[in-house]
Amino acid sequence: METDRVIPVIIFLNAGTRRDSLRLGGDRHSYLEFRYLACDLKRLSASDYKDSSNIIARLNLPNMSYPKQERLQIYLAAQLGLLQMEPNLNKQRKYVDFIDYYADLSEQEIIEYQTHYLNNEGEIMGFAQHFRQEGLQEGLEKGLEKGRQVECHSLVARMLRRKFGIRPELDKMLEQLQLLPVEKQEDLVEAILDWTDVRDLTEWLKQHE
Repeated sequence: METDRVIPVIIFLNAGTRRDSLRLGGDRHSYLEFRYLACDLKRLSASDYKDSSNIIARLNLPNMSYPKQERLQIYLAAQLGLLQMEPNLNKQRKYVDFIDYYADLSEQEIIEYQTHYLNNEGEIMGFAQHFRQEGLQEGLEKGLEKGRQVECHSLVARMLRRKFGIRPELDKMLEQLQLLPVEKQEDLVEAILDWTDVRDLTEWLKQHE
């Protein structure tokens, strides 16, 4: 490959003491031995990166250092960074799980996030604009009709579960939504942003039967 320049970088999720070089080999020979650049995420301040244009930094905000009282703001900044910088819906679904896993919000924190952030008008409008202009619109226009419908339903399901939590009755309604034409599901994406109760979805379904 004509590569003669390599810079190994290791990202550590947890702080601690460690060697600054690695040796790989057997009892008789060393086949690979090198020093590396270390990035200790816990030693980085999340506040320094919450507006970063580097998507890797934004995804890793929950792994950085921050005051406990700023936990939900940091989680939101990571989510917004993903939506703003990654237009591919498949990758959005993949990396939103990454953020959730490392944020590891408690049930109470999830409720607080849904109440104070997803229902806050300023934040909601930010989500709406992005879904409309970058994520949903761009992603759906590239696929065939069936592909558009699957992508849109996936987005609707994710938004509803984040807003109202995981409920048995919601899963049943999602099965109904899967059958809707993609145009109605696109309308639903914007409607969700104004809802405050899962009963709003029930009323919407009645009106669009």
